[in-house]
Amino acid sequence: MVSETDLDITLDKAQPCTAKPSRLLATTLRGKHLPATAVVPADAQGWSLVVITGAVLGLRIEVGERSLVVGRSPECGWVIEGGGLSRRHCTLWTVGGRLWIRDLASTNGVCVNGTRVLTQELKAGDEVALGDVLLRVLRQKSAEDSYHAVMTERAYVDELTGLGNRRRFQELLEAGVMQATLRGETFSLVLIDLDDFKCINDRHGHDVGDSVLRACSAQLRSITRSSGGLARIGGEEFAAILHGTDMTGAANYADRCRKAIAEMVFTDTAQAFRLSASLGVACWHSGMQDSAALVRVADERLYAAKRAGKNCVVSS
Repeated sequence: MVSETDLDITLDKAQPCTAKPSRLLATTLRGKHLPATAVVPADAQGWSLVVITGAVLGLRIEVGERSLVVGRSPECGWVIEGGGLSRRHCTLWTVGGRLWIRDLASTNGVCVNGTRVLTQELKAGDEVALGDVLLRVLRQKSAEDSYHAVMTERAYVDELTGLGNRRRFQELLEAGVMQATLRGETFSLVLIDLDDFKCINDRHGHDVGDSVLRACSAQLRSITRSSGGLARIGGEEFAAILHGTDMTGAANYADRCRKAIAEMVFTDTAQAFRLSASLGVACWHSGMQDSAALVRVADERLYAAKRAGKNCVVSS
């Protein structure tokens, strides 16, 4: 058996979840991941985690062989918004079919079943607290996991495009406002509306219209750094929540979206056609009262883009 000393890893003793961060907990662990020392059945399924409390209730993620960093940063493999989460909060990985979690020197730590840990093996049914967000560990394809997978799909995903739906967008928006208010972090909102989309439906039929929406969704996803903040919020209207992005960055992103859509050519009909989009950009600031104020500013700028002739971005 390989020892912790051989791997140059020092584990903390279990602490109550209410313990204040210590200097030990603020130190990033060195070394390789812990080994699997127990025999795992050959037919064992993978792992998934589902959010059971917090701003993104019902959100579910599957954990594979590659390590997965969890946190608020758009650079993380799993971006979760919620009170008390650090930008890079923890990492998850599997070894030999067993699931592990490690705290990445987060401010509020990682708690497993009420106990604060640095590195811990997770079991099915464990509850993991990351700030205000509580996760449940599930075996993939178990009855509970299958149920949560279906419920997540129905509750948060737009059936046509596969993007987040309006409910998902609203919850992420509220979480973003909370983080900006508590921590002074910057985030921006981009609203995207396809120009004259009704004409496409009227001229070519709703099947072609649906195909256009799917293609535009895929295009937006391909150029969005963290597509978890991308949603379809209306018939032909999309929204992108950009964490850690100021007005300049958001305006640049919006113009990339505009150009990408304008360059698309649709050939599902007898005569190929193109389309364009109008975009409105707003950045959260302390003078805003709530999320509705941010949406209102972005919406006003979206309609200003329409009045300016469409196929443009308005950010001021």
